[in-house]
Amino acid sequence: MTIEAGTVSFGTLRTQDLIQNFVDEILLIEPDNALARRMCSTIECVSQDYWDTQEASFDLEDLFDILDDLAPEDMYFGAHPGDPADFGFWYTE
Repeated sequence: MTIEAGTVSFGTLRTQDLIQNFVDEILLIEPDNALARRMCSTIECVSQDYWDTQEASFDLEDLFDILDDLAPEDMYFGAHPGDPADFGFWYTE
């Protein structure tokens, strides 16, 4: 799959939304990714309390790092410079 510049998650900073969107994107790019597959299989089973835990924050960081590592050489994964709630792949300047 060729990664195109653009949004992966928009309009939310809720951990549960970001994790779901990031997992979905990783599995599109790298279907055998172990962390994304584990997260995909457990997202619907976790308790509501999980989303506000340090574990969820660490999982979100790991997913963020995976997406940044998957970014092409001339791009990065992160928040859009003009909108901190717009996460995606953007060209480096």
